[in-house]
Amino acid sequence: TTMLGYTDLWMAILADTGATVLVTMNALRLLKFDQVKSNS
Repeated sequence: TTMLGYTDLWMAILADTGATVLVTMNALRLLKFDQVKSNS
């Protein structure tokens, strides 16, 4: 059960990191879109 516990922990860490990256990329995309819109 120890190995499975570690696997579950790493899956949770990777999922959390992936979600953080997605949110960050989405925010940067929105900021870039806002800059393009205000410049034209």
